[in-house]
Amino acid sequence: MAGAGGNGGSPAGAGGAGGATAGAGGATAGAGGASTCACVAGSSKACSELGKLYAADGKQATCKADCSAWDVAACTTEATGTKQEYVYPGLRDPRFAGAKCNDGSPFWFRVSLTGSRRWVVSFEGGGACDGATIPCQPRYAAAPPLFSSKNDPKDGTVAPWKEPGSGGIVSRSKTLNPTFADANMVSGNYCSSDLWTGTATTAVKGDIPFDLLFAGRLNARAMVQTLIERYGLDDAKDLDIIVTGQSAGGNGARNNADLFADAFPKAKAASRLWLLPSAGFQLYDWSRPGAGVMGSDLPDPESWKLIFPRWSAEANAKCTAMVAAEGLDVSACLTGLYSTRSMVRAEPQGYGLRVLDATNRADPVYLKYHMVGPALPTFDAIVDQWEPIATKEMLDSELRWMFSPAHRGEPNLHGVFDVWASPLVPAYDASKDPCKSPWPASIKTFRDLVDAWYADKSPATSGIKVCLPDGWPE
Repeated sequence: MAGAGGNGGSPAGAGGAGGATAGAGGATAGAGGASTCACVAGSSKACSELGKLYAADGKQATCKADCSAWDVAACTTEATGTKQEYVYPGLRDPRFAGAKCNDGSPFWFRVSLTGSRRWVVSFEGGGACDGATIPCQPRYAAAPPLFSSKNDPKDGTVAPWKEPGSGGIVSRSKTLNPTFADANMVSGNYCSSDLWTGTATTAVKGDIPFDLLFAGRLNARAMVQTLIERYGLDDAKDLDIIVTGQSAGGNGARNNADLFADAFPKAKAASRLWLLPSAGFQLYDWSRPGAGVMGSDLPDPESWKLIFPRWSAEANAKCTAMVAAEGLDVSACLTGLYSTRSMVRAEPQGYGLRVLDATNRADPVYLKYHMVGPALPTFDAIVDQWEPIATKEMLDSELRWMFSPAHRGEPNLHGVFDVWASPLVPAYDASKDPCKSPWPASIKTFRDLVDAWYADKSPATSGIKVCLPDGWPE
């Protein structure tokens, strides 16, 4: 159950050991797990040595007293959002040496600064594989860059900003995206094939010409920590942080949102930390012979049990405890039902995040990973079975905010950022909506729903859950 194509995806957990998250006391844990400082307290460094978005004007950054990060308040940036810098954490700091792509080349992310108090951190997508249960060969044949950074821009390269994926909340267009266009934008390069969950330091044999290293979770940690240490993503400031992604990137956002919850406790406590995954909600209770992962006869939970150790995947601590209490394997945290619960439930059971999940309940990409497509004679019968399970699990995940069309056919709706500003169905019939949630007349598009969710300060009992029937968009 992984996404295919340019923004494909599947799910996985996030969690405890071996990465770079900020500790409550200010010291940090590197990608290898050792507790270290980002710098020597009180020391100074030229801003331009921290990042190429900073002007080479002689201004200095100072290491914070708790050694957790560089104070970049004095640094000058272009700050219009028109430029982006390619950042390779493992090449800048040996603590992040484990942040790598499938072929062992270093992981990178892009950052674009505006000086806004808003930050939109996006995980890119592109399918998933493990080289065994889910073959990697089809993705490798179609898009070798999904496995490597060898031919990508070098560390420190500055170029015009390029929005990842299909835009939506990461668009710089003030017409298309008026609320978030001026945010500081970050986009993590997906080159690990593991739904951003792997913690491996040793590669495994697969079905393509090189051994496969699955380090997506380490990549996420390195990205978060580098933003904290070098680019001013500071919990002491009154920042809004929106964690997002589409398809495999939607999985990446969900599976690593705990890193942000742990690193930014003040933002979390003040309800200034949001999670917006688009696609990536994998089913748990799916079992149909011949329509399992890659057409197998196995129930999906059994496939995830095989994939999880191949990826050296890591689930977040709350989800790990949750599934253990139910007697389930930790790989259940790769599914939307359990990973989402761990995000939305209040402490101590969950992280208590403000989550809006947007997933097509008849997602063609996830069906494709079950070898189910429109040409299959039993396609409609299988989707008729799939859709109510998807509806039930999304509702059972305890989401307050959902946008979940059940769209099959063209356009091939996978990840609703593709239809960010498309008008919703004019003939919507609430009586046929299984979510049974009021749909305010003021909400005309998915973008409107995101704005309402972003502005929401109401109790945990409120929210909007829209489960559109097939037919949207037309």
